[in-house]
Amino acid sequence: TELWIDFPDKINEREELAENILKMLKAGLREPNRLKQILSISQLFRLLDTFSQQLNNYAPIIYKSLTFCMIENHHDIEIREYFLVNFV
Repeated sequence: TELWIDFPDKINEREELAENILKMLKAGLREPNRLKQILSISQLFRLLDTFSQQLNNYAPIIYKSLTFCMIENHHDIEIREYFLVNFV
């Protein structure tokens, strides 16, 4: 995510690279390990924050992924609160 934030044009040029980064982060959202979940959520929110300011085409995709993950984890109070704090 650091490289994507620092060099968005280079990553966006190679669509398969951007898709692989998103795929790995989305997989982290479904990890049973809480730390990996939190890390993936945090990195996706960092990307969303940066990309929404830059009007990057991946911002809506990331937003949609985070929204669906929050809905899927509505039963987990801690994760749900983490999502809500980050969305605010």
